Amino acid sequence: MNKDDILETKLSRKEKEKFRRELKIEEEIAILVVGRFVKSKGIDFVLNAADCMPDEVGYYIVGDVPTADYLSIVRKKELKTVHFIRFQVKEELKKYYKACDIFVFPTRYDPWGLVVNEAMANGMPILSTDQSAAALHFIQDNENGFLYKVDDKEDYIRKLKVMCSDLSLLNKMSEKNIDLIQDYSIEKMAEQHLVAFLALQKEDLEKR
Repeated sequence: MNKDDILETKLSRKEKEKFRRELKIEEEIAILVVGRFVKSKGIDFVLNAADCMPDEVGYYIVGDVPTADYLSIVRKKELKTVHFIRFQVKEELKKYYKACDIFVFPTRYDPWGLVVNEAMANGMPILSTDQSAAALHFIQDNENGFLYKVDDKEDYIRKLKVMCSDLSLLNKMSEKNIDLIQDYSIEKMAEQHLVAFLALQKEDLEKR
């Protein structure tokens, strides 16, 4: 991602409210999930655990059209605070990153997970399974998010409740993620590679 894609500082509540009004987000806590409706993405897990949280927690699932299996879960559990949002172009998706409070990444396997980087760039605290390389690389429990054991409902709910009940913790996590992700912009990584290359070149010249 480019440097311009990364917030300089976390958004204030007033700034977040602007996006929430535009996107018609009414719940006190908004959880964002981005992904397709395939088993590996774990969205079925999020839906099956949604009734363990109070009604002031809303779920915004962005990126695809839900299939009958997923709609069936919502209907059977009478999940009134689950909202399915179709695919959004980059600039529109960024509004959801900025409006929502917690990014949940329920993947059952992902060799990296770029959405973790994107969520961090927008100052979102992360709750991810332990099956994402990006989450394993970046997330430290109680610092900038939490990791939970894949498909472990009890572990997931316990950590989600901690996050939902502590606004100061979410603020701390937001600031931490913006700081951490600064070094992972395309510009910063190019700069680091250039420094390393010049150091190697200098070392080679000194040996001659």
